[in-house]
Amino acid sequence: MHPILFKIGPVTVYSYGTLLAVALFAGLYLGRYELKRRKMNPDIAYDLILAIAIGGIVGARLFYIIGHWQYYGSHLSEVIQVQKGGLVFYGGLLVGGAAVFWVIQRQHLDMWKVADALAAPIALGTAIGRIGCLLQGCCYGLPTKLPWGINFFDIPRHPTQLYELLFDLAIFLGLFFYLEKGEILREKGSLFLSYLMIYSFGRFFLEFLRASPRILRYFTFSQLASAVLFGVTLYVLNERRKTGKL
Repeated sequence: MHPILFKIGPVTVYSYGTLLAVALFAGLYLGRYELKRRKMNPDIAYDLILAIAIGGIVGARLFYIIGHWQYYGSHLSEVIQVQKGGLVFYGGLLVGGAAVFWVIQRQHLDMWKVADALAAPIALGTAIGRIGCLLQGCCYGLPTKLPWGINFFDIPRHPTQLYELLFDLAIFLGLFFYLEKGEILREKGSLFLSYLMIYSFGRFFLEFLRASPRILRYFTFSQLASAVLFGVTLYVLNERRKTGKL
């Protein structure tokens, strides 16, 4: 773990916050490229990334605080210390998605075209964010005897941050270089919906290796959210096929 990158006098630069900023800038750059190649104004990316940054971080942090209220209830001063880690992807997806939808409606944009343009940037940003998780020492896995286990709190554990980093990078490369060329993904929205399905499917199984609190005895909150997202996305895809929109 390396939660602090460096200090300059009284200023402390945290690994997690730095990687989060890098993820947002990478998403902005790639988002502009994706919008431009869809014949849309690339400057829209500035409004979209602002919505993602504010809505996504607030939602992700809120879900994390709720899930760990037993600790934060007596440590309220740490609630806003996002730079030290503690975000839930699905909280960010929900609230950040609502913020993006507001921007889309306000600027009268094509929702599905924008969603497709954001699919690869989200996957890349999530991958970069997992590097921050690794350095911060959060989102670690269950104890393991495998040779690539990494010590967290003096116990060799599954480096689930690296597992998801590789998974997110694979999704990004697939979205960016391959899936867009497939016949089934030529309709608007299919790329983004495919991303949600692939991510939720893989995240469900990765959670079995995460040292996260279990709900209903066996499953984590993120597993339940993954199952719901996968089901909803599958339903939307089927409905669009029935109506000839896919």
